[in-house]
Amino acid sequence: ILSGSESTAQRLGVLLLVAALLRAGTLELLEDMEPIWIIENPEANLHPITLASIRLLISGMKWQKIISTFSGVILNSVPLYQIRRLTRFKGVVREHRINEKIFSREDLRRISFHLQTQHHLSIFARMWLLVEGESEFWIIPQLARLLNYDFTIEGIVCMDFAQSGMTPIIKLAKELGIEWYLLTDGDTAGQSYITIAKKLVPAFDARRRWTQLNAKNIEHYFWNNGYSEVYMSHARVKDKKQENLKPSMVIQRAVKNYSKPYLALSVVKYAAEKDSPGIPDELKKMIEYCVKLSREAPMNT
Repeated sequence: ILSGSESTAQRLGVLLLVAALLRAGTLELLEDMEPIWIIENPEANLHPITLASIRLLISGMKWQKIISTFSGVILNSVPLYQIRRLTRFKGVVREHRINEKIFSREDLRRISFHLQTQHHLSIFARMWLLVEGESEFWIIPQLARLLNYDFTIEGIVCMDFAQSGMTPIIKLAKELGIEWYLLTDGDTAGQSYITIAKKLVPAFDARRRWTQLNAKNIEHYFWNNGYSEVYMSHARVKDKKQENLKPSMVIQRAVKNYSKPYLALSVVKYAAEKDSPGIPDELKKMIEYCVKLSREAPMNT
């Protein structure tokens, strides 16, 4: 196994695995027997590079394998349909798996890519807050912190769905037993997202699962809720010209001068100040409701 390997981390990974097998004792098999490898938390106390070598070794093992893990590296190395998510609720353990038949190959490819590159720990979450763009991705978790909620501790992942599509993400959440909530803009696209989401909710599900902003995007939403000064200052508009410019033009200039993530964090910074307009009630209620959904959701086991 060690032949051709010059990596110290890879050699160490092999030795750790061999040592574990030796501790387990000898294994005598008949010709027609196929053992099941059961490996618990292979990531424990390992450097990520060493863990990568362990992962390669495990993937090369023949026979059946059952691996329990809390590692995104291990989890993202296997196809989605091979994942089994275990949850515990009121003393009852349930197993969730993905039904491949309800997804197209393209959907599975896009979801896998999205989870591996952007949200590699999302399957361990209790709830997904689905947002349209990058601004919401940066703003909402920070606003939650101002309300004394930490999304990581609460088991909430703020997930932008532009790259993977909203429908497959919601289907995946339902298959894995993960709660979800949708935040959309007030434009035509936002309304279409809510229309699609409603079709994916069973008739017996009475939970409120979406909020639509009363503005065409989140920048205009904060402009209308007392944060125009942030965009004015970043747009570098002179006082004499402010009255002649529409909000959309000011916001466009601010985005051009900086970026949407930078503006999003600037809004959060201003929201934290004592003389700020504060967090809009609509977003405050949404964050509190998402925390409630997450706390009521089954826990990973």
